[in-house]
Amino acid sequence: MKKINLFFCYLIRISLIWLPDLPALMRFRGFLYGFFMGSKGRNLQVAASANIRGACFLSVGNNVYIGPNAFILARHRVVLEDEVMLAMNTVVVDTNHKLSGCTYRSLHSQSKPVVIGCGSWIAANSVVLPGAVIGRACLVAAVESVRGELPDKSIFIGGKVVANDRK
Repeated sequence: MKKINLFFCYLIRISLIWLPDLPALMRFRGFLYGFFMGSKGRNLQVAASANIRGACFLSVGNNVYIGPNAFILARHRVVLEDEVMLAMNTVVVDTNHKLSGCTYRSLHSQSKPVVIGCGSWIAANSVVLPGAVIGRACLVAAVESVRGELPDKSIFIGGKVVANDRK
């Protein structure tokens, strides 16, 4: 099933990459990806150059946007709640290499679920690491790496939460 899923996602990407990123076409891509997703809400928009691997372990809410060159690797569980925006070049992974002997280059990996809360925005060139739980209405600034938990309505910049009392 995983190989069929991977092939299906690859087929969508290569057959539709030449179409521009207009909202209607992005929704069409989202509709096609939805066939193999764990669950999918309404109005999923996926940019042409976005790369989704492991769609069967990906759950997406309503009105989610996955931007250009975004990369999602789901091997265990990735949840994007309603109104989540992944900007260009963002990376969301729920698995990471594991030290085996004296090398990380092995087939062993550690997986932890990733949850991105309702209304959150992951800005350009950011990485969401395994085990990250990002609260509702959070902003992760550009070029950040997130692991662990972020409280609701927080702004994550410079490797720390700088505000979480926004109205």
